[in-house]
Amino acid sequence: MPKLDRFKLQSARRLRAAMTEEERRLWRHLWRIPVEGTHFRRQASVGGYYPDFISHRLKLIIEVDGFQHGFDGQQCHDAVRTRWFESQG
Repeated sequence: MPKLDRFKLQSARRLRAAMTEEERRLWRHLWRIPVEGTHFRRQASVGGYYPDFISHRLKLIIEVDGFQHGFDGQQCHDAVRTRWFESQG
């Protein structure tokens, strides 16, 4: 496995293990949705980002932003991330 792929895999695993309580609560409901085509993944690599939850088929990304997203530097990063996701459809 190439070095970059291993890094992405390790990063995603670390993020899944460090879910916030809010993310855990939402995940308990998302993975149980019984509707065809609503499969969600947690912290899957998309470009250079790891959205909290993503459904590729629905083209839907859900970000659960906590207090850390209120800081100026993080808000700028979040805006860039959102624009990139939107540019990808």
